[in-house]
Amino acid sequence: GGVRAPGAGPRPGGRPLPSSGRGHDGLRRMAVEAFDHHLQASVDEIRDCGDNRVLVLGHEHVVRRGVRVEWVLAQVYELDAGRITRLHAFDTVEEALEAAGLEE
Repeated sequence: GGVRAPGAGPRPGGRPLPSSGRGHDGLRRMAVEAFDHHLQASVDEIRDCGDNRVLVLGHEHVVRRGVRVEWVLAQVYELDAGRITRLHAFDTVEEALEAAGLEE
């Protein structure tokens, strides 16, 4: 089960990830390293980019030690048979749109 293809690992598009790994264990390890606090994300838009790619736009935030930190959620997912094979995370919506071959 799951939405990730076996052996798929995170791939940064613009934002470095704390570590990389493959499969479910690699994703869990990356999430623990990156988000050892409560992360909340809201998705504002999902677009089909064609070529088995999906653009996801929204916002993420954490509250850590009483300080709220917020940033844009701009990611392009590559899919195979409906399962995620790669994730590219970007710092801006514009970078994600360009990588996806889309305009605003």
